[in-house]
Amino acid sequence: MINFDSVLTGIGGPLDSVALDWQKHVKTALNSEPLELPPTLHDALQEADSIDSVADDLCSLFNLMTQSIHNGGYTYEWTCHTIRDSSLNCECLNVAIFYRTNGYHAGDPFYSSDAFVVINCSRVYAMQDNNNVGESGLFDTAIGFWLSPLRDSCDASMLDSLNDRLSIGYSSHPYCELESKLISGYWYVPPVGARAHFIGKTYWIESRGYYVCRVAGVPYVCRVDPIAPYYNG
Repeated sequence: MINFDSVLTGIGGPLDSVALDWQKHVKTALNSEPLELPPTLHDALQEADSIDSVADDLCSLFNLMTQSIHNGGYTYEWTCHTIRDSSLNCECLNVAIFYRTNGYHAGDPFYSSDAFVVINCSRVYAMQDNNNVGESGLFDTAIGFWLSPLRDSCDASMLDSLNDRLSIGYSSHPYCELESKLISGYWYVPPVGARAHFIGKTYWIESRGYYVCRVAGVPYVCRVDPIAPYYNG
C-alpha cells in the first residue's frame, strides 16, 4: 500500500478532490516550525488586519535575531504575495516575505537566505540552512499524478508519454490532462476480481489503498497515484 505524502488530504475521496493540506504544505516547504514571538508582538500580529501595522516591529525583531550571524544584524524589507490555487484546501494563502537588504543576495525576496515568512498574518517562519523561499516549494501548489500497470506483465512504457504530461511542471493543471484521457466502462480489476462500472472514471480500492482507472489508448487497468509538490527542504 502506498504511503501517501502527509501533505495530501482527501485521499480516498474523488480523485479530483485530493488537495494540499495548506498548513502541512507550508511547514514542509519552509522546513521549520513557527517561531515563538515575544508576547506583545504575538498579540499584535494576531490582531492585525494586515501585515503593514506590525511590519516595522517584525523588521526590528529579525534584525536582533540575526546579530549573531552578521555584525549589526541584517536589515529587512518585505513584500506580499497571495497564492490562490484549487489544489489548496483553503481560499488562499497570504504570504509576506521579509528579506535582507544587506549581505549576499540582498534585495531579492525569493533568493535571499536568512529570510522570514509570515503566513496569513499569523504564523512566522525562519528559513533554515541558507534555503530560500523561491526554491522551497512554497509557491508550487500543483498536484501531479503517476500511472502504473496493476500487473507486472503489462508494458509500462505505454504510459511514459502520459506520465510526462501528468508530471508537476509540465502542466499547470495535471488533473485536467488526466481527466481528458480517462474512460469509463465495465472492466476487470485484479486482484479485486469483479467487473464493475466505476462512476466518475476513477475508483478508490479501500482494501488496496490506491486509485484505479482506465485511460484511452491503454489496454489495461492502471493504478493512479497523486504526487505532492517537490520540496527543496
